[in-house]
Parts: sequence; C-alpha cells; structure tokens
Amino acid sequence: MTQRFHFPHPITRRSMRLAGAVVLLAALGAGANANTPKPSPLPAWPLATSLNVRAEQQLRFGTMVVIDSGARTVGASGEVTNDNVLPMGYAGVGPAQFTISYDRGTEDGRPINVVVQIALANIPPVTQGAITGGLGNFDTDLPGAAHIEPGRPITTTITGCVSRVCSVTFHVGARLSITRAGGDTPNGGAFSISPPITATVLAVTG
Repeated sequence: MTQRFHFPHPITRRSMRLAGAVVLLAALGAGANANTPKPSPLPAWPLATSLNVRAEQQLRFGTMVVIDSGARTVGASGEVTNDNVLPMGYAGVGPAQFTISYDRGTEDGRPINVVVQIALANIPPVTQGAITGGLGNFDTDLPGAAHIEPGRPITTTITGCVSRVCSVTFHVGARLSITRAGGDTPNGGAFSISPPITATVLAVTG
C-alpha cells in the first residue's frame, strides 16, 4: 500500500539552506548563553551561630540597711533612688552592662543592618543574710527600647554596620524591693545580680 503525503509548499534547496542557517544560529546562540558568566549571588549572612552576648557588669545595688522593708532603684543611666533604706555608701553601685556582637564572617565593608531580639528571663528572689529582695521595673538604654520585662522580648537594630563584627553595648537597671526577716535590729546586705539576657538574630539586610 502506498502512502502519499501532501506538502502545501514545495521544499526547495533555498528553503533547506535557510533552515540550516536557522539551526546554526540557534546552536551558536545556545553556546553563547552557556558560556556567558553569570553574576555571583550575594552571600547569605549567617544568623544565630554568629551572635554572642557578653555580660560585662552585674546589676550592683551596693550595701544598704533596712528597718522593715524598702527599695533601691538603680537605673540604666546609673541614677540611684532610695526608698525607706539607709544607704551605706555608693561605691560600686551601677547597672548591668551587656555587649551583643554579630560576626558577619567577611571584611567586604558593605553596610548591613542586624535585627536582634533580646529577652530577659525571670529572676527569682535573692537572699542576703536576713534580707530578701525581689527585682522589678527593669529599664534599659538599648536603642529602640526603654523598658524590658521578663518573658517579653524586645527588638533592636544595629544599623549601617560596615565592620566585620557589629556590636551594641547597653545597660539594664531595676528596682530591688527588700524585706527584713525579723528581729529588732536593722539588717544590712549587699546585692549584685546578673540578669539572664539572651539574644537571637531575626534578620540581616544590606
């Protein structure tokens, strides 16, 4: 049985030459695309593994005497306020100090912004001799936040950093409410506390 095929236009040598030229150009184009260098993607900045939190100073309330109950507030700015306590000097009194550092892993000098979430854990009451104290009313001089509370993270941003290690140093203050265990003699005590601070990188842009 003979099968017949009908071509609407006759195939000529000229059309075959044109088709060959198209195939050759397509091949050359594919080769050029394959050999064209592609731009290198920007590096992905590392996150949590490059973050460090360093506690540099404790929250130092110093020595005081309390007759029944009272409080001392040491602010993030270093300001000290006494409420129904007898101060025994102010040597060494001051807020806690922390430095958070992020290592980008390269010296390329490109400005970046590092968004960091900072959290303060709960601090149980502390006892010094016959005096028991509890912390509250935390404040901070961290950029973008005036107050910090246990269990409620805050966010800050290190902006425009061009060095390999981007860092921010901040202070944490608090109010120490103290009570005396009993007896007729006023009791004194010295309190220095390390607030438990943790930090997490949320984003790095730039």
